[in-house]
Amino acid sequence: MLAYAVRFKINEIVLYYPNMLSTSIEGTTEINITDEFAKDENIQIRACQLPIINRELFKKDIQNKQTLQLEFEAVKIELIGKIEASLKFI
Repeated sequence: MLAYAVRFKINEIVLYYPNMLSTSIEGTTEINITDEFAKDENIQIRACQLPIINRELFKKDIQNKQTLQLEFEAVKIELIGKIEASLKFI
């Protein structure tokens, strides 16, 4: 990851990790790295958790495509909000 950042002259990296809907961890974890082998390039890495895993879906008996789409609509809206919030830090 760092090698690609240096190669393509990128100094900010955002990593997204999946998390359960019920487990809400706000904010991001940030790491700043100075690569001494690449002329002291500073690279900032942010790790964000996204609520996209809905365990309740495994318990439900979904009969048709429309029902499945409705189940994912709330997850989609929350996911869009979390991604937009994480990109405001950049």
